[in-house]
Amino acid sequence: MVLVEESLQNKTDQPTKDALFKLESLYRKGAHLIGEKLSLFYLRELKTDLSGFFFLPFPWLMRQIEQMNPVEQGAHARIFGDIKGELYLRFPGETGTELVRLGMKNWGIKRAFFTKNVQESILTETMNLLINTFWFTLQEKIPIRWSLTPPVSVPSLARSLRLASKIYSPDHSVLFAEILIQPNLKMELIFIPLEDALSSFLYNLQNEL
Repeated sequence: MVLVEESLQNKTDQPTKDALFKLESLYRKGAHLIGEKLSLFYLRELKTDLSGFFFLPFPWLMRQIEQMNPVEQGAHARIFGDIKGELYLRFPGETGTELVRLGMKNWGIKRAFFTKNVQESILTETMNLLINTFWFTLQEKIPIRWSLTPPVSVPSLARSLRLASKIYSPDHSVLFAEILIQPNLKMELIFIPLEDALSSFLYNLQNEL
């Protein structure tokens, strides 16, 4: 279910709940596709689901991020074209540790001389797979000119968002999605549209669905 932060509900320039429900459905489809891709990558069944979908002001997102576990992994990609914005992926350190363990176990990697490099490769490929699979789901449904830069690892998502917050107004809105890799591995996807990109994004989405 889409949750819209209360302070946004009465703004006339905000998307309708119907538009957001359609977008949530698309996000849910992307989450399930991510599970299929992860299963192929890790050589075992990994089911994923969209466990939360939120439309909220940027300052509220920052408060949430600041309160989360500081040990984290993350990636960032830039959106450009007819729609511009930022796309972030974040997951707790324990999720990263478990994904590395699964990868090394299922691929038969017991002791590698370059263990750190192997771990970094597993997480980098996982982040690339997650962001690009999710992006493919959106791109497939909204046939306009927009592209995604290759995802880049970021050491601290909180710090990156703190820097990004300097260019956004206090009422700037973002889309925040929680993805659960069953049974208990958590990840978050954050879409920060620039300028009026969200309105354009939802307009095109409504015309397609």
